[in-house]
Amino acid sequence: MNKNATYQELRSHLAYLKLSAIAEHLPGALERAGREKPGYTPFLADLFGPENVGAIHGALLTAWSAAAVVGPVIITELSNSARAALPPGASKVHIYDKPLEVLAAMLAVGFVLTILVQPLTKAEALTPSVEAAGAR
Repeated sequence: MNKNATYQELRSHLAYLKLSAIAEHLPGALERAGREKPGYTPFLADLFGPENVGAIHGALLTAWSAAAVVGPVIITELSNSARAALPPGASKVHIYDKPLEVLAAMLAVGFVLTILVQPLTKAEALTPSVEAAGAR
């Protein structure tokens, strides 16, 4: 699948999910990203406005750090409890079923939350926030 077909498929998915604001904003953000090869911080600035990057970047790093700790703990604890519940000599094939179901549910919740995020309109991105104006 070439880049254009992938992009058109993404646009059709966004249209199906009724995310037209993101679909309209996406071409410019992807074009700039392809041209400039920025990290995720400038990309966040394009989506949410420069005054919000610090807070969003902090939340992103916190979420990644929490996931790096919580994910392995969930897998370990749930698989250990499943292993302990097995009768002697039973197959251990299904000891990871419950942890993977929990992680899949958490992934689904994260996906839904991601869909709920809407990029700023141009007017919102150009308007300084009340907090930023009060700090000056």
